[in-house]
Amino acid sequence: MRQGNTSKFKILALIALAFKSASALGGQVESCNTSGSQCIVSSRELITGDRVGLFSSDDRLVAYGRVKKMAGTRRVVSIDKSFSSVSGDERVALLNNVTDPTSIEELYTVQRNKGRTLIDMSVATASYSIGSGAPGIETTAAYIKRSWQDIELTGRAMFTTVSGEVSQAYVLRDYLGQETRGIDVQSFGANVYGGLAGLGYTLYGTSRVSFRGEVDTGVAYVAGVVGEGDMTNSSGFPTKLENGFGLVVRGTATAMVNIATWHVGLTLGQTTIQDASAATFGLSLSKSLE
Repeated sequence: MRQGNTSKFKILALIALAFKSASALGGQVESCNTSGSQCIVSSRELITGDRVGLFSSDDRLVAYGRVKKMAGTRRVVSIDKSFSSVSGDERVALLNNVTDPTSIEELYTVQRNKGRTLIDMSVATASYSIGSGAPGIETTAAYIKRSWQDIELTGRAMFTTVSGEVSQAYVLRDYLGQETRGIDVQSFGANVYGGLAGLGYTLYGTSRVSFRGEVDTGVAYVAGVVGEGDMTNSSGFPTKLENGFGLVVRGTATAMVNIATWHVGLTLGQTTIQDASAATFGLSLSKSLE
């Protein structure tokens, strides 16, 4: 019995020693090139050919690759795949126990890149509450900067085009005083150019799928026509838009898939321009710059 217990103790000690040795085989990122394809790592244990992972301070996998060169205490790691931007504070650990790189995302918690600075473009269909409903297209481009508590400061340019039909009732009287009633239907079209500023926030920003909300307000210039005349209140048609400047309010909710530094999203939104409002549905594409 004593001999059996001693054997078990030796086996457990060897396993513990193996884990300790494996955890010691690592290093610290010193610097990376601009493209993030190679990093210099400080390490005495890693050798050429080792597969390594770069981990954040909360043990999330940022990237993985292989040691290509070594000189003194420095190792050159060629990055095979990045899940987010390498900040330079990552620790490096040996991943030689991984035989299939496709299983890495299943074995480790991955840090997706939500970035501190992003650019964003979106295009959406819109249905405006003008007449019996007027279709439109809304396109935007934005610069987004994450600030205090990850609140996102947003500057967004917007271009919208909308067209449809509006109508108004009319009454005609002839020289005998008889009345003729009818409905006058006219086509209309308008282009809207806007600049907005707002706030946003992203939930689960480091996960594969995240959710983002944004609210903006700003000013837009409307240029439109009704029939053959300018779009003004004096036209008598209920366009809810008038040529000139007016207030814009825009709110969106986006579900995003995060692929390295790219973020692809489906967006639902509500936009109000002057007195016209629209429900929008579209696509967004963002890229993390840092």
